[in-house]
Amino acid sequence: FFFPPPPATPDFCLSRGLGDVYKRQDKLLNKVKLALVPFLDMGGYNLNVDIESNQEDYTLSIDKWKNWVFELSGSYNNDKEESRKTNRYEIEFEIDKLTPEWRIGIDFSRNESNRNFFSEDNVYTSNRKTTSLRARVVRSISNHFSIGAFVGGFQNTYENVDFQRYIMPAIEYSLFPYEDVLSKEVTLAYRIGTGKRNYIEKTIYGYTKQVVYPHGLTLNVKFRKKWGNISSYIRGDQFLNDGTKKRLSLRSSLDIRVFEGLAVRFSSNINLIRDQYNLAASSTSTIEELLLQQRQIATDYKTSFSIGLSYTFGSIYNSVINTRL
Repeated sequence: FFFPPPPATPDFCLSRGLGDVYKRQDKLLNKVKLALVPFLDMGGYNLNVDIESNQEDYTLSIDKWKNWVFELSGSYNNDKEESRKTNRYEIEFEIDKLTPEWRIGIDFSRNESNRNFFSEDNVYTSNRKTTSLRARVVRSISNHFSIGAFVGGFQNTYENVDFQRYIMPAIEYSLFPYEDVLSKEVTLAYRIGTGKRNYIEKTIYGYTKQVVYPHGLTLNVKFRKKWGNISSYIRGDQFLNDGTKKRLSLRSSLDIRVFEGLAVRFSSNINLIRDQYNLAASSTSTIEELLLQQRQIATDYKTSFSIGLSYTFGSIYNSVINTRL
């Protein structure tokens, strides 16, 4: 809950980078075919060669994006019937710049859901909002180790969080050399830090403000193919100020590349929850609030499944691939 999970799918910079790599491989193969044409012609062989694909404009070697890559995605849902109406939207924006030694990025997300239920002359309303801003700086120190720092802010009306901010240093070990990231990746990362929360209402533990000291361990596994990506991670989180507050999360995702920067994304989550510091003391005060899911209530688990689209644009010249932390 405190520290945001790893991306649901492999990072968009990598997806863009892989697409560029595959294009270069196709062009290189075509150039080899062109070089063999005179010899094959003497032998009477026929060979299909795309000559136009090797026509390159070298004036485009200057990258106007300066190796920055941007991803903007969103979705909107409208559901209406005689007794209820739902409107929901989600917007995400991510910026990344990569070098072999550094990974720097910022991402922002906004999610809002508004639901109305009609019963005779009464109207029941449920509104939920989530806003998140995160930043990271990661430094590669060897072909198997990386270190980094993460800072961010978060607001979630459903989880009774008015605003929370955090800072967390981290270290990561990669089972395979990072140079194998194009095909496979298995990493183990540890994070530890501190943060402060302001709650919308007093919690069941009597807090309106709270300082916490979270830490967590993450195992991340990813396999990448030309058609897309498949990944999974398992993460355990705990609060050092109270070891009984902890969480175990498992997430899997599948990206299917349609063309260029467009991809279809599937993901699923399973969470075992024992860290609900944030529960409002009055969260069980009315049956309407529970039925409308206006506030979070105590639970031991949570599961979800989602499908969506993403589109990546920006620099096509940045061949750097850096997925550390």
